[in-house]
Amino acid sequence: MPGLFIVLEGIDGCGKTTVAKMLAGKLKKIDKKVIVTGEPTDGPIGTKIHAILKHKIPAPKNPADLQKLYIQDRLEHIKKVISPALAKEKVVISQRYALSTFAYGTAFGVSQFDLRHDILKPDVTFLLDIDPKAAMERIYGRGK
Repeated sequence: MPGLFIVLEGIDGCGKTTVAKMLAGKLKKIDKKVIVTGEPTDGPIGTKIHAILKHKIPAPKNPADLQKLYIQDRLEHIKKVISPALAKEKVVISQRYALSTFAYGTAFGVSQFDLRHDILKPDVTFLLDIDPKAAMERIYGRGK
């Protein structure tokens, strides 16, 4: 049986991490091999993205350049984490993936054409919906 690629999308504070942990726990109870991952990754490009988001280093002046970093990070993520896990028949649960890049990219004025790239398509994507005020309360509750 091949692996299964599940993506959780939604705004910050919507519960992606909570749902990923709960889903992974349920799948492990039925003897599925599961990895939980996310984007941006902890790889070299993802680490740079995290630093930009936390204002530790300056963001590129052109929003398209930041989106290119996300795409590079994703391609590395697919090659080094997602595809190998799927080849080993694991269930991969990713917190964020291509839809996030598309949403943020278009919000910052990057053309849809510039955001198109070949990616591994998930087997299923869940969009977690929450009232933005509730999401902000959850984020503030984290102390971030």
